[in-house]
Amino acid sequence: MLMEHLPPVGWADVATKRDLDVLATRVDDRLTEMDRRWDERFREMDRRWDERFTQVDRRLERLEGMPREFRSLLYALMSFMAVMVGAMVAAIKI
Repeated sequence: MLMEHLPPVGWADVATKRDLDVLATRVDDRLTEMDRRWDERFREMDRRWDERFTQVDRRLERLEGMPREFRSLLYALMSFMAVMVGAMVAAIKI
């Protein structure tokens, strides 16, 4: 009864268990390769982030060696700039 519902094609067009096993192996190989490539990309991104944070740490260490008054002035200017950017964004949205 099931054979009557098959499309009118020859036996060469019907997939066998061996065909499905080969397909499963190919899919597994491709997924493994994708995982390997993603792992490489994430390792590269981690390396870049580590470099950037190291640079930021070095810059912050230089700030610690500055006189206290200069650091206070620098922080005040940075805060003022942040407030001004916020005010400009708010003004644009109005």
